[in-house]
Order: sequence, then structure tokens, then C-alpha cells
Amino acid sequence: MPVSAAAEVVPQPTAAESLEGYIYNADKKRLGIAIGVISSFDGDYTHGRYDAVLPVFRRTDTLWGWNRAEAFYIGAPYCGSVEYYAGNKWRLLLRKFSPGIHYLPPIDGEKIARYQVSVYRQAGDAC
Repeated sequence: MPVSAAAEVVPQPTAAESLEGYIYNADKKRLGIAIGVISSFDGDYTHGRYDAVLPVFRRTDTLWGWNRAEAFYIGAPYCGSVEYYAGNKWRLLLRKFSPGIHYLPPIDGEKIARYQVSVYRQAGDAC
């Protein structure tokens, strides 16, 4: 089931926190599917499997002021493709993320972990 865009309470950072990382919902396939995002990958999430619903073409830092985003959730029947920014360009991390929760680690050599997720429909039983 896709993640729905419902009204929600979203964790907010303090003013002293600096940006460590964000997730961008790139929606490269133009499906209009929101993704679940997780601020701190600690197992304690506002909505069970995620903290908030990230609409397409939005970032976790600019939408909610999060200083970090550490994971994302995709519901079936969707899969995800993830890119990260390093060395002044976007690079493919993995093209076939299955439905579920996925941790996005800090990026070696980068002060800010920049990730973009694009969702696509699952083909059969596999991504």
C-alpha cells in the first residue's frame, strides 16, 4: 500500500542543529507517490514505519527543517531507486530497493549526506 499524505506531527530540530543530511523525493517516474521518511534510525517512529510522509519534489530539510534524515520507507507494490551526492555529482547507490525500511548511511568524504529517492511500480514479485 502506498504511503498516504495525511496531516501529521513532524519532529522538529532545535535551532542549534546544523544540516547533516536530507532525503529528496525525486519522483523520476512521475507517479506522484509520497515516501515515508525517518529522521533518526532508532526504531521509534511517529507513524510505525516512518516519521513523516514526504511529498514528491520535496526535501526533508526544507519542508520540515530536519537537520538529518537517516532512512526511508516504501510500501508495496512499489520499489525505489536511490542516488547520493558526492564529488560534485549525483551517483547511483542502488536501483532496486524493495518495499520496506532502508537506512541511508553518512557519505564518506561529504559533510552533508544528500540522497534522492525515486519510486517505481514493482514488476511481479521482485524489484
